[in-house]
Amino acid sequence: METLRTVLAGVTVVDLGTGMAPALVARFLADAGATITRFETARDPFSDIYPANGVWRRGVDVNVVAGASDGAVVQALAKADICICGGEDHPELEWRVDAKALLADHPQLVILDLSGAVGAAQGEGPAVELLAQARSGIAYEHYSDRPLCYGFQAATYGAVLQGLVGVLAALYARHRGAPGQIVSTSLYEGALTWALSYWHQASQPSGSFLFQMPKDPHPLIFRCRDGQLIHFVLGSFGSKGRLYPILEIDDPTVSPDDSGMPTPAAGAKNFFGDVDVLAEHVARQDSGPLLEKIWAAEIAAERVLEPGGCWNDPQVVHNGVVGRTAEGVGHVDFPVRGELTAAAGKGPSPLGTGQPPLAGLRVLDFGLFVAGPYGCVPLADLGADVIKVESLAKDPNRNVYRSFGAVNRGKRAIAVDMKQAEGREIIARLCATAAAMHNNFRPGVSARLGLDAASLHRINPSAVVLESTGYGSDGPKGDRPCFDMIFQAFCGHEARGGGESRAAQPATMTHAALDADTRERAG
Repeated sequence: METLRTVLAGVTVVDLGTGMAPALVARFLADAGATITRFETARDPFSDIYPANGVWRRGVDVNVVAGASDGAVVQALAKADICICGGEDHPELEWRVDAKALLADHPQLVILDLSGAVGAAQGEGPAVELLAQARSGIAYEHYSDRPLCYGFQAATYGAVLQGLVGVLAALYARHRGAPGQIVSTSLYEGALTWALSYWHQASQPSGSFLFQMPKDPHPLIFRCRDGQLIHFVLGSFGSKGRLYPILEIDDPTVSPDDSGMPTPAAGAKNFFGDVDVLAEHVARQDSGPLLEKIWAAEIAAERVLEPGGCWNDPQVVHNGVVGRTAEGVGHVDFPVRGELTAAAGKGPSPLGTGQPPLAGLRVLDFGLFVAGPYGCVPLADLGADVIKVESLAKDPNRNVYRSFGAVNRGKRAIAVDMKQAEGREIIARLCATAAAMHNNFRPGVSARLGLDAASLHRINPSAVVLESTGYGSDGPKGDRPCFDMIFQAFCGHEARGGGESRAAQPATMTHAALDADTRERAG
């Protein structure tokens, strides 16, 4: 079977963008099989700013021209499917393309226009990562008395995600008979991607609505006896009850099934757990043996590694996440694993005038908490009929209204007992009408529920089935529980976020992400 690296074979892209965001969009499209032709007016100054720029642009045909009106550019655009323009500002560059004029001249194009926009009320601002974080307000969501810049390019990554979703949807709409169109996003909007549940208002707020992570929290990052920092997470079923005996903490108030859910009542410092007690007992043990015991107890934990420190990890090697150029330079490779089935669908129906790109498509969302459900929000925004399917006990994230509302807006919902024959029949009837199904269960859970790719393809062979696991669908760490901040530790984001102080700093906006097997473990 063909892999996802061929899914865009035959698609041609003209890259006129500047900086990191356009480079990453083009890299993803190239890794998915598209052909990229790049045009520049002079030596790219971002080659000095981003050492990885050459890796992002590897295998790309780069042409130096006088401007966007150059004959070579016009000729390439006439044959292209996608054009990437805009991006980061730089004092040495004056390379801005009028997307509307470009579409008027080439109506077949799907144009991604990246800017630094901050909204009509504030006017257009420079496309610069740091300014986008400052303008959006996310820099003030860590601490109550000072701003903090994210240790990674949050605005850039958000813009890349939004840009790719928009471009692929517009390309699909063109496949359904729609003309080309402009997909617009910005570093400012990319920064807002990380806000999720924070900015809500209610006329009559409930306790569930008011619950949110406070500023100034102390993450559960502690130094072991051997000097290594580890990060572990409580909140899944029974995790605190299993951790305390491992750390030899004698607390009769902690029951075996105590989850250790974060609580605002404990104050900002102890929101995630009793910091002083945990620090004292972690410091008595070496990181290696301690982590082995924590992992054996199915508690999410990792060492706080430097960027690149995880590249030789057996799970990373198994997943094939890291690749090497012909010159031997290591790099993050295509992040999506999968293959195309041989099943043929009935083909897309034509789009009616004014319909959004995904109108008429049904998507079943079996996801829980944040990481799963959020993946389907853009599909609902783009016109898909997204149905959230839950057990009769419901998604635990419903107890945290801001988080639940942010990642489930625009969806319909149904509660089904998937352990009963009648419930499985309901699921089968829904799956037969769906274009895509998604879950973020731990490996093995979806198979037990009959929601794995093999089971779903027996019902609907042509459907897209996505499983968003933590470490991977299989491999030496595939069945471990996972949380967002654990991967921030594992991938180097926390070490980088601490800056020169070397104090690990996670990005707190994502602390609400919980592992999706809690419901299964609770029965």
